[in-house]
Amino acid sequence: MNAIDFQCLFEAIPGLHVVLSPDFKIVAASDGYIAATRKQREEILGRVFFEIFPDNPEDVKNNAGYSLQGALQTVLNQKKILNTPLRKYKVQKSDGTFETKYWSSEDKPLLDDKNEVRYILHSVTEITDLIRSEQLFSSVFEYNPACIALSRMSNGEIINVNQALLTLFDFPSKEAIIGKRSAELNVAMDDSGRDEIVSKLSNGEKVVEVEGQIRQVSGAVRWISCSIQVVDINNEKCMLSTMLDITQKKEGEALRQVQSAQLKQANEELETFSYSVSHDLKAPLRSLEGFSKLLLENYKGKFDADADRWLNFIAENANRMGILINDILNFSRISRSNLNTVSFSMQQIVEELFNNEKNNYPGKSIELHIGQLENAEGDRAMLVQVWQNLISNALKYSSKNEHISVTIDCKKEEDFTVYSIKDNGVGFDEKYKDKLFGVFQRLHRSEEFEGTGVGLAIVNRIIQKHDGWVRVSSTLGKGTEFVFAIPSLKHH
Repeated sequence: MNAIDFQCLFEAIPGLHVVLSPDFKIVAASDGYIAATRKQREEILGRVFFEIFPDNPEDVKNNAGYSLQGALQTVLNQKKILNTPLRKYKVQKSDGTFETKYWSSEDKPLLDDKNEVRYILHSVTEITDLIRSEQLFSSVFEYNPACIALSRMSNGEIINVNQALLTLFDFPSKEAIIGKRSAELNVAMDDSGRDEIVSKLSNGEKVVEVEGQIRQVSGAVRWISCSIQVVDINNEKCMLSTMLDITQKKEGEALRQVQSAQLKQANEELETFSYSVSHDLKAPLRSLEGFSKLLLENYKGKFDADADRWLNFIAENANRMGILINDILNFSRISRSNLNTVSFSMQQIVEELFNNEKNNYPGKSIELHIGQLENAEGDRAMLVQVWQNLISNALKYSSKNEHISVTIDCKKEEDFTVYSIKDNGVGFDEKYKDKLFGVFQRLHRSEEFEGTGVGLAIVNRIIQKHDGWVRVSSTLGKGTEFVFAIPSLKHH
């Protein structure tokens, strides 16, 4: 095989290789090297390497060419292979601009029979993509808003941390913590769970969003949520920990718990007060009502007309106040009562209540349209109260019509049974419907329709106690529809 054959064979071998003479002139180059450097073979052969690949004059900090020249000189002097793991080099493009490339290289002396360096085989591997991916990872690691720490699984020694972690723990620098264990740094409020975490990770289990407290350098305590996974670095098991500062969230939860407890206590005290006051008012009210009636019965005609009218006024308002107190006591009783859950026929309850209530409106044409109502599971007495109030309202607010029409029906929606009652009464403006279920809230004057404004509040409270919901829709002058839902009957 002649020299030309060897040259063709060399040029075709895979990889990036160039042969240099002792004065650093290019003797031969592989096809891969020619392609990577974007040069023509004819323009580089026989020329000094550093004339072909000069340093970027605008980048004075980059002296890759100078350092390579020093490396080649070392190979000449020591006649030994020299490996350089990383070299940053500015490759000049055809338009005269420079592009950054990263290489690892091996420079091997080829000796003649007198043991002198005849050629240097300069072999390079481009690692630009690898370096850039490492740079990307480094950027993601360093500038991630989450706190990240890398530590040895064997002893907990910290290998690296990012800036967010330094800020969270209030450490002055990486040097202050790298190489140390968390126990030495005294940052964990409770380090007893570390062995359990390491055991889980060793068994291939995940550690996700474990909450705990840490201590800053200043002594301040913060809450964190920590997730940990195992990574291999140079054949060593390491822990990559990601931490989020959840102090604000935990403080908010604690505040809500306190506020919830305070609200519960306030409601209980208010209900107790309401019950006590209402109960205590009944005795003097009975006296007031009773004595006003006795005066009217025993002394009627002995007073003038104004006195008789005033006594009637006292008696009527005492009676109205008695009804109001009873409603308040009923509302308080329901709020304080536990559910006595049973299964029963809703159809039977509704039909009986409607037949009783319609007797309060003699002479009226009353029509009931009732569908097939599903059986219910709940507190029977309370749900009787719901239907009593709703049916009573439907008839009362429709009573100005010669013909009263009430429609009651039900349907299934997912895990709920939804009951409805619709009338053809006076209705109301829907912009006020949010007020309707409040205690003492009325949308009509007492002179028009009797009532205390507690009945619908009782309905709402009972349905809430059954884990259900109640809604209302209405059109002024055309009637109102109440809809409530309770969990469907469970089949055992």
